[in-house]
Formats: sequence, C-alpha cells, structure tokens
Amino acid sequence: SSLDTMEHRLRGPTADISRLLQTFISQCAVPDGPVREMLQRIQQFKPRSLSAWAKLKYMGQQGSNGGVDCGYTMLPPFENPALPLTVEAAEILLPNNDDAAVLLKHTAGDTSEDWQLTDVGCSLIPTEDPESRISVAPQTRMSIVATLFFLKVLGFTIPEDLAVKDILQSKADQYWVQVHMGPDYLTRLAICLQNPADVVDETPGNSSAPITRAEQLCKRLSKQFRTEELGRVAAALNCGFNVVEYVACKTGFDVAIGFDPASAPQSTQQALGN
Repeated sequence: SSLDTMEHRLRGPTADISRLLQTFISQCAVPDGPVREMLQRIQQFKPRSLSAWAKLKYMGQQGSNGGVDCGYTMLPPFENPALPLTVEAAEILLPNNDDAAVLLKHTAGDTSEDWQLTDVGCSLIPTEDPESRISVAPQTRMSIVATLFFLKVLGFTIPEDLAVKDILQSKADQYWVQVHMGPDYLTRLAICLQNPADVVDETPGNSSAPITRAEQLCKRLSKQFRTEELGRVAAALNCGFNVVEYVACKTGFDVAIGFDPASAPQSTQQALGN
C-alpha cells in the first residue's frame, strides 16, 4: 500500500533465463557463488522454465538510497521424474533455521495432503544473506485459515477476523501461499488471491459501491489504496491488477497487488485496451 517496493518477473525457457541471470550477475560484479548454486539446482530438478525476478526496495523512503534484490524461481513441470518438486523436496532448498523447520512440519507433516508445492527459488543478490522462497497451494480454502494461525507459532500477530473472512469469501480463481525465508528467520508470508471478486463497500456514506478486494483489505488495515498511481501502472501495462496479496512480515500486515496479463480475465484486458 506504500508503493515503496516493486518486483518485476520475467518467465521463459530455463536455458534463456539462466543465461540472462548469469550475464546480469556478472555485470553487477558480485560473487557468483549463488549463481553456481542455481545451476546445480537446475541440473538437479531440471525445470522446463524459470522466472527471473528483480525487486526494487525502499523507494521514496526518506534517508534511504533504495535497494535491489534479484533472483530466480523454478517452475513446473520438471523433466526429472525422480525429483518432483514436492514439499519434502523444499527441505533441501530452504535454509536450516527454526522457522523453516516449523513451516515444513506444517506443510509436509500430518497435513501434507492439504498442500501442493508449486514453485521454489532463491535470491542471487544479496550474496551473503540469500532469501529462499517457496509457494504452496492449498487443496482447500480452510487450509488458508490454518496458515493464518500458523503465523502465531512464528511470533506474528494473528490477523483480525474480518480480514480472514474477506480472504475466504474472495471467490478467487486460485489461492496460494508464498513464503520468503532468510538465513535466520521467516521474512515474509503472503496469502495470494488470483482474480478475486469485487465486493460491496460497507463503509458508511459510500452508497454500497463496489470496490476491489485489495481496496477492502487496505481499509481493514487502515492503509491508503493508491487508486491514481495504480491506474497509471495498469494503463502502461494494458492490464488491470489481478493478483492480491495479504502480506505478513515482522512489522505487521500489508497489502500488495500484482499485474499478470497471462492470467487476467479477458474482459479486463479488453476494457483497458479501449
């Protein structure tokens, strides 16, 4: 909601994206250890496609020169059938810390049938404290509720009941949970909704006008929804935002949105193209 962080992702064949990342890292003049590890993982899991991502951070924050992260995500399907990307496989890809152990127990333990690991990756910058990330898709919406209360085990504040209700009633096409894990602890957990339905604004004086699910969640958190700025981004991309993330981090909760033309409803693409 503060618009101080932006992440851009580029998906393509594994050979093309890995070559792009190797070139980028070499031009940044940083150690290539994470790149060598990436190539080893690619050889092990043999994903047919990769997603390269670059994140700009702390933009516009007073007293900050900003920051940048860059990394990759391995995407299914995989050519090596002996090494499917399962939750158990994530154990060798996540850092060895207490938060990762709790996460794996939650998703790969007695309730593992409720989850499916959909992708996994790691940052290449910074090189000293890499951040791993995985995405897991729940088989039922109630697994999302378990995820929210799982935050309490890791020392996070539990979201208010209204926010939980908003997420469960979002009528999204897809739900998934994305986890970012630093060397020592969980840094970010996001509940992601693809193409969630709009909702009636229940704020007094607003005549029950329809608003997006992202705007509703911002209202729950008393955060500003940047309608004008996001409208300019949508016009530039010729695509409305169609991914909404309810984000938990050590500083509290926030809302993030994503623009994915490949999964946007056709009606949305046509409306913005007029």
